[in-house]
Amino acid sequence: MAVEKVFLSYAHSDSQHCKKICSFLSRCGIPFWHDETGLPPSAEDFNELIEGAIDECKYFICVWTEHIKNSDYCRKELERAFEWKKREPQR
Repeated sequence: MAVEKVFLSYAHSDSQHCKKICSFLSRCGIPFWHDETGLPPSAEDFNELIEGAIDECKYFICVWTEHIKNSDYCRKELERAFEWKKREPQR
């Protein structure tokens, strides 16, 4: 079951936007996951770690800008989030 945590998906070109969102979430006491704090520097299979983080988070925020349209990683994260939502029991 997912925890009340937010997964942040963004293109690395937009890391400044993501940092502002992270700062806001922190000030509000909302736990979040994003790659800069959630991935260990020595992670070899970071795709698997990211998929696990998406599955563990209850919410998903996509920082949508021009840069994200060309990001294969972000597309995969969105696809994973939609797949997870399909598996979540309806309330």
